[in-house]
Amino acid sequence: MGLEMDSISIAAVGYNVRLGRGINRFRTRMRELVKRLSGSARLIVFPEYLGMDMTDEDVRLDSLLGDTSAYYHEYIKIMAELSRNYNVYILGGTTVEPIGRHYYNTAHLFTPHGELVKYRKIHLHGMDKDIGFRPGNKPVTTEIDGVKMGLMICYDLGFPELARIYALDDAVGIIAPAQAPGYGAYNWLRYCGHARAIENQGFTVLSAGTLKGIPVKESYGVPAILITTDYEKTGVLSEDKRIAVASINLERLNRIRMITPAPVLRDIRKELIINMLKYAEKIHRETK
Repeated sequence: MGLEMDSISIAAVGYNVRLGRGINRFRTRMRELVKRLSGSARLIVFPEYLGMDMTDEDVRLDSLLGDTSAYYHEYIKIMAELSRNYNVYILGGTTVEPIGRHYYNTAHLFTPHGELVKYRKIHLHGMDKDIGFRPGNKPVTTEIDGVKMGLMICYDLGFPELARIYALDDAVGIIAPAQAPGYGAYNWLRYCGHARAIENQGFTVLSAGTLKGIPVKESYGVPAILITTDYEKTGVLSEDKRIAVASINLERLNRIRMITPAPVLRDIRKELIINMLKYAEKIHRETK
């Protein structure tokens, strides 16, 4: 793990996404939040479905993807300008990305240097399917000031093989915007996110908020920055209903990864993983 910084400061925002808020209010709220947090965070992470906040008051659920994607280029412009103007990395939650006739639930990472990294949600929750998203199929890692991180979205956290791919690619952290349809669902996400941090001897940034306008029983989410318990006994660096902020000492984390009594990444049997993948492929062919 090649780290260029001694520490990295991160803010996870528990933003309340509300359908029909409108582009002008969205732009104002984003500017206020990024301006306020840029003094304490190098990376700012917003929750899943953030782009739906831009829709007009007359948005309809049966045309939600098309209505949200109509603001796609404005979303890109707003976030890119904020990232550049305030010299911060912004994971702008997710928004609807239109590609041809299809729509993807896509996370966008904006850099102060004008770069844009996209990750399309691989594992679709039932809510994603009901809305009409198509699944992505490509793991994505990126570097933030030399710190390698893997991108996930919400339900992806429940699939450890994706996190393991990132760890084997030397990612030390996972960034995961999310939305949970209820308190129990949120706890499921949180425990999965914490498990991914522990088993990969790194950290998970879970940016969960609330969602209004889509018919779910209940929406619940708390942003949290979780880390291996070798680094912090509770495994929780920060957790708050509105904004979780924490600074991770990367030099210390790297040292802990080298001396931990449970060096999972060193003890992993890569040849066994390859064999298991071959076996999974065999099962897949037989069950087609």
